[in-house]
Amino acid sequence: MRLFTEPPTRELLFRETRDVDVELENSLKSWGKLPVNGAWLVNSHPKSGTHLLRNILLHFNSAVVHHTMLFYDTFVVALNGSTKSSIHVGHIPYSLFFEAAPYTSEPCTILLLRHPCAILLALARSFYDVNTKRPDHLKMRERQSFAEIVKDVACGYARAGQRFAPLSDSLAEFGTEWLGNVEFTVKFEDMIARLASPPLASPRLASPRLASPRLTSNDRNLVDFFAPMLRAVFGDVPADAAARLRAGACSGISATYSRTQDWARQERTPEQVYDLLPAAAADALREAAYRFGY
Repeated sequence: MRLFTEPPTRELLFRETRDVDVELENSLKSWGKLPVNGAWLVNSHPKSGTHLLRNILLHFNSAVVHHTMLFYDTFVVALNGSTKSSIHVGHIPYSLFFEAAPYTSEPCTILLLRHPCAILLALARSFYDVNTKRPDHLKMRERQSFAEIVKDVACGYARAGQRFAPLSDSLAEFGTEWLGNVEFTVKFEDMIARLASPPLASPRLASPRLASPRLTSNDRNLVDFFAPMLRAVFGDVPADAAARLRAGACSGISATYSRTQDWARQERTPEQVYDLLPAAAADALREAAYRFGY
């Protein structure tokens, strides 16, 4: 049985970025702003569900969240120019952050993790995004199958003037090396398990404990899960926290969800993903998953 169909455009749902931004702006208009306790950085590997956590934080105070993702060449300038009350969201290797720390206003950090196999699939799907202009994306999606792209992303590749190391290398830079050096660690799958309505019976690429029937999606469970982080960042958990959390997780303002909802119905276990890869690449992803706590 084939795990992946060849992805003709009709099977993948992609939305223009500007359309998502308009819906996000409209959603933010009705929410009051809570003050922020100091400077914060939400850091993650690309395709870890970063926009979901960013959108949630925006619904508590949209004025202090840096709306543009931070990358290597922008984060030092952004942190130096920020006020003491700010939330930055980005993809920063720990080594680069550590080197720059003496020259920046060092923020408290929230590390967002996701199962490496889910990151791998999301990265491969991004090659088909209508918003992408990257030459490697355009060339590879025309000449290779989805499964071949998955393998190349996992093992590393050089195409169309672009060169990328194996996924396990960047998982270390953006994830493993941050462990033990952050104030909070949040797993994407844990967020989804509480935000889902109705509750997830078999979360894709989730650990067995997330499938427990005791994890219902009521407001109390939802708020209790996010409360420690909200209290640290905003100093309080407002009475309307559950409504803000659900508004921030709305599919209409999620570019990731809107692009992949058809694919979400095709469950893939980590073992099924590992089986697509050479043994060395699969073992490297297993090791990353173990270090991430999966």
